[in-house]
Amino acid sequence: MRRITVIGGGVVGLTSALFLAREGFNVTLVESGRLFSGASGANLGILSYSLGLVDGLDPSLLRRALSTHKKLAEELGHSIKVSEIVVPLTQAKAIIRELTRGIAAVFRAKYGFKRVEKLGLSLVVDDTLLIDPLEYRDSLVRRIGELGVNVIENNGVEKLVGRGSRITEAILSNGSVIESDIYVLAAGPWSDEILRPQGIELGVESLKGYTILARVDENIDRVIGVDPVFMRPHQHRDDIVMIGGYKKPSGLDLEIDEKDIETMLDTAVKVGVKPLEVLEVRVGLRPCLEEPVTRIIKYDNLIVSTGHCRHGMLLAPQAADEIVRLARSM
Repeated sequence: MRRITVIGGGVVGLTSALFLAREGFNVTLVESGRLFSGASGANLGILSYSLGLVDGLDPSLLRRALSTHKKLAEELGHSIKVSEIVVPLTQAKAIIRELTRGIAAVFRAKYGFKRVEKLGLSLVVDDTLLIDPLEYRDSLVRRIGELGVNVIENNGVEKLVGRGSRITEAILSNGSVIESDIYVLAAGPWSDEILRPQGIELGVESLKGYTILARVDENIDRVIGVDPVFMRPHQHRDDIVMIGGYKKPSGLDLEIDEKDIETMLDTAVKVGVKPLEVLEVRVGLRPCLEEPVTRIIKYDNLIVSTGHCRHGMLLAPQAADEIVRLARSM
């Protein structure tokens, strides 16, 4: 049984660990903090075909991704909801900005204008699914545990050691060493830090994003978008709304900027979502490249996957499929 080490416990790393373990690999998953402690945990879990089209993604890829998520929900037992995204016409600038980013794709998207209660005339986008990222994490952790995946948290990879055409070992922050046949790097914006000693520079830009969990008197029954802020109902609680957003260059800084939080809460109030109490703020760094990478880089046994800046949760199963294909070829 070939040994494979997955570096990074975000959505791509965990999903890949599942897919690889199902293929019979002996998988170790290494995460420097807690699983989903970065952008994956701060994700809103909005899986949107039409938003993907606007961002230039291939329609067939998006359809496969949504289909795979439905199958994973059946297999793993986490909840998945059908929803829609509503952009009030009172936020016309946000609508124009979104549509002009991918005007050709708009004609393939399922959208229309209709009057929405309390929001007035709005742009309504269908083909949207909702998952709770932390529930998805827990279902993945449960399943990979059943498959025998060794999970190491709070002990990240400090260095990859390369000899000739292969990576021979990964040195962890506590000084221990992992030797594997194959290494998968899915560390998001930290990928460049790990690859740089090997002379590899992906040029990943990190953008800070937040999710606020807030208690409300009256919840919402769909996603409301006022770019860059989106609001969605909680997956299981009627008294909580999830408010997410922001695309702020930040290096590897994970500090919460209170002004960003105030702006997001003010945006929610403008469309009638009135938070009574902030219960939790999650922060993460989105890994952004012009084109996301999932491929073998420099070494015969090193697969690098950066995920997608805006649709990382949606496309994680497709990245995991590609990682399995590449691992089989080694």
